[in-house]
Amino acid sequence: MLLFDLTAFSGVLPRRSKRMLAPEQAQVAENCRLLSGKLESWLDSGNGVTLPLAGAIQTVYLYKNLYWFHWNTDVDTVRSPIANNTNTRTYFTGDGVPKMTDDTIALSSAPYPANSVILGIPTPTIVPTVAEIQRTNYANTSDDLTGGAESIDLTSGGAGNYTLSVAGTAAVTVAATGTTVGTGFGQATEGNPITFNLTTANTISLTLNTGTLDTNANGEYIKQVEPGTSVTPFIESPGSGATLSVAPSDPNNSESRVYVYTWVRRWNGFDEESQPSDPSSIITVTPGTDAVTITFPTSGPTGNYYPSGSTFLKRLYRTQSGSSGTSYQFVGEIDVATATLVDSLLAESLGESLITTGWDPAPDDMKGLVEMPNGILVGFRENEIIPSVAYQPHAYPQAFRQSVTDNIVGIKVFGQSAVITTVREPRLMSGVSPDSLSLEKIELQQACSNKLSMVDMGTYVMYASPDGLVAIGPGIARVVTEDFFKEKEWRALKPSSIRGYYVDGRYVGFYDTGTVKGGFVFDPGTGSASFSFLTDYYEAGYNDTETDKLYLLSDHNLLEWEGGTTLMTKRWKSGVDIEDRPTNPAIAQVIGEQDATNPVTFKIWAKYALTNGAAETVNLVHTEVATDSEPFRLPGDYLATDFEVEVQCVNSVDEILVGETAEDLKRG
Repeated sequence: MLLFDLTAFSGVLPRRSKRMLAPEQAQVAENCRLLSGKLESWLDSGNGVTLPLAGAIQTVYLYKNLYWFHWNTDVDTVRSPIANNTNTRTYFTGDGVPKMTDDTIALSSAPYPANSVILGIPTPTIVPTVAEIQRTNYANTSDDLTGGAESIDLTSGGAGNYTLSVAGTAAVTVAATGTTVGTGFGQATEGNPITFNLTTANTISLTLNTGTLDTNANGEYIKQVEPGTSVTPFIESPGSGATLSVAPSDPNNSESRVYVYTWVRRWNGFDEESQPSDPSSIITVTPGTDAVTITFPTSGPTGNYYPSGSTFLKRLYRTQSGSSGTSYQFVGEIDVATATLVDSLLAESLGESLITTGWDPAPDDMKGLVEMPNGILVGFRENEIIPSVAYQPHAYPQAFRQSVTDNIVGIKVFGQSAVITTVREPRLMSGVSPDSLSLEKIELQQACSNKLSMVDMGTYVMYASPDGLVAIGPGIARVVTEDFFKEKEWRALKPSSIRGYYVDGRYVGFYDTGTVKGGFVFDPGTGSASFSFLTDYYEAGYNDTETDKLYLLSDHNLLEWEGGTTLMTKRWKSGVDIEDRPTNPAIAQVIGEQDATNPVTFKIWAKYALTNGAAETVNLVHTEVATDSEPFRLPGDYLATDFEVEVQCVNSVDEILVGETAEDLKRG
């Protein structure tokens, strides 16, 4: 009679009594690679590097497939979703305030990243000041001055305020003919226009006092000098001197406007713009006649906002009314150290509308950064969810933020959605726009015991709860290990210590109970061959999806999962085989790949009384070190009904047989 004929091997089922296990189920399964039905070993981890950062390392991240970022804190990293990210800009939270880096500053020295800067751009706090500059346009009348007195007939121009501007080395005087010129007449020089009042339409006299105003302008009339060259526009006529122009202010053409400005960090091909300052005071000007000088602070925000090679700018916007309401439109930009900018633009020359209103920087205590589809980054603090503007990873508007009832533990993205775990129950977040992300409460009272246990499994997220591993996704929200563990057995692993990783559809976790460190492999897709333990322990790790590799950290040594060349020693112990009558198995056989270098150690236990009248106990009755697959004899000095077997080896095992006779093994 055969007691054991084991041709399939699966994992442990701690929830079930060892007397109730199916033949293929185990009460011990350590370092067992249960993928093919046979009993195999995992390769050890290897092919490693040593990380230089002092102290306990909690986070590792592979940068550009070559450099290892690592920190002493729990850090979440996201590569920029913006196109043309040639410098591999990367954002991260958990190392103080939210930060970013790229290969121009991160790789100057180890440990990496060598340098980083604050992620967000703060809001300017100083309001810009504004002042009006009046000037002349091309007028209804003009005259050439070559010396002496000239007259200009302003009958067609009518009464009103006039500004006279000149250029060059000349000085021009307005002279009155009678009492038609009121206050403000006098002498105009370059940069110093005069404004005078013509009480009635009349002819005025202009006198060139000194110098000449002769400039050859390549045959073209210059109707306006742009701000920065002169604030006083004029007209020149080639050859004979200057044609001076005067024009009245038109009160019917005036407009009121306000100005705001933003800060812009320009770095390696990307602009990051803050939300605008508070608006300036209202100023009323005549478009085309008047200009406005805007004065700003000459320094940017205080703090670590200035990476090497970056430029900090100020962008100016002003109000503009249209059919769809009033908006701010772009006027110009200047270096942060420049104090003033002169705005002489007409409405049709304004640029794009301001879009950064409400673009708050990331809060200093934001953590848990992840990337959702459509260029949305999401972090959290306490019970608040904090999305970014799409494809603007530096901006996290207050208007986009949502809160949940309980403090958030972590966020993990899968597909088009994200699972948000809390200290009570999870939420499912989905959506394509950051201002309209939807939250669905999952009716499953399962808190997340450790943010680092959360793993993207492809179509769902898995995490450790106090009761077991939980899976959340479309059509699934349950404790998926409830058939394997009771609460007592699961909590013995200390779920708050579990760190999880994805390996080929399996959840690989590592735990530290305070007295025991180890790991486990949970395969949700293989039925009873689902859970086995690992004797190795690693304190941090990184899944590189690009190369489909898992890297694990032991002290400061970073190793590749199954990257070594040595098979791990596995141990597999069966459940209890219960026979109908007392028996004494006489022979056993382990069919596998063992040899003299790598033998298999076979053990068999039986439950019987060691002496007459004594209670029955489970006793190890034989240990065999087998170097081949030939049968071997078992001792024959006892009778029992309950038997257990175990193998320990590195090479694979195909079958374990235990029988009463040699003929039994042949029939097996």
